[in-house]
Amino acid sequence: MEPIVKTSVTIIGVVIAFLATAALFMPQITFAGDNQEKTLARNIKFAPEHRYDIKIHEFLDLQKDFGNPASAHRTLDDLFVRIKKKTKPRAKYNKEQAIKALKVIGQVLKEEGNFEYRKNNILIEGLKKQKNGRRFIDCDDYSSLYLLAGEGLGLSLKPVYASNHSSGML
Repeated sequence: MEPIVKTSVTIIGVVIAFLATAALFMPQITFAGDNQEKTLARNIKFAPEHRYDIKIHEFLDLQKDFGNPASAHRTLDDLFVRIKKKTKPRAKYNKEQAIKALKVIGQVLKEEGNFEYRKNNILIEGLKKQKNGRRFIDCDDYSSLYLLAGEGLGLSLKPVYASNHSSGML
């Protein structure tokens, strides 16, 4: 019976050593704030530089049954190049500079992108030019374009959702 006890003690020791070592390398849990409801948040060390850029391109690729994703990517890239030419991307914006940049985004999307609001139109369809040269897009996708353009300019925009509506905010 002695070999079984020795083996059990050895296995338990290895498990305890493993758990102690693993505890040192687990992510630390922090709380969002002392005066707010305690919600768990993990310290994340890596985040993609272009969050919305990745998401919107992946989203267009998922809609390939309804249109040509490559054409939609080119349309977006062309619009964002125009926006960057009209606005100087900055590391930091004051309130006036941020509002001016948002106005440029809106101007390019409306005048050069020829976007008009249409409820419940998918993005890949909305990026296609109609016979009259207009593009029809809903508020969710329009907000995504603002977020993507703002990200490219270095603006810190966050999506805001309300009933049946969304928009990008500073």
